Amino acid sequence: MLDFQSDWDRPYQLSSQSADHLLRVRLTPTTSGQRTLPLHLAIALDTSQSMQGEKLEAAKRACATVISQLRPEDKLSLASYSHQVQNQLSQVSGNAPQAQQIIEKLRADGTTRMDLALNWFQSALPLSLIHISEPTRLR
Repeated sequence: MLDFQSDWDRPYQLSSQSADHLLRVRLTPTTSGQRTLPLHLAIALDTSQSMQGEKLEAAKRACATVISQLRPEDKLSLASYSHQVQNQLSQVSGNAPQAQQIIEKLRADGTTRMDLALNWFQSALPLSLIHISEPTRLR
């Protein structure tokens, strides 16, 4: 299991001017000692021209950090997207060494087509239907 924490870089302020804000997200493995089910993680990294420079480098570092926390039994799918989606990895072992190398080689180019990335997520992480044979009671 993972603990999820998030916070903004500064308080929200009402203003007639637009302002950039940074949302920090931290995922840390729980240390309960219990075995957990394998994680199936899909990451789509924006590599459009607007990400050029420090934004892309920061996103690549964040991806590398998340991937370094995966266990061998976890599964990772990775894509980069701009004007098209490029599938980089599909359901590989969570500790696949090639993931870090692929992330490092990504470069910014093209326009942002987030709709294509969202479609990729649907194919990378198909939903499973769970059949419950016994009635479930809410308490």
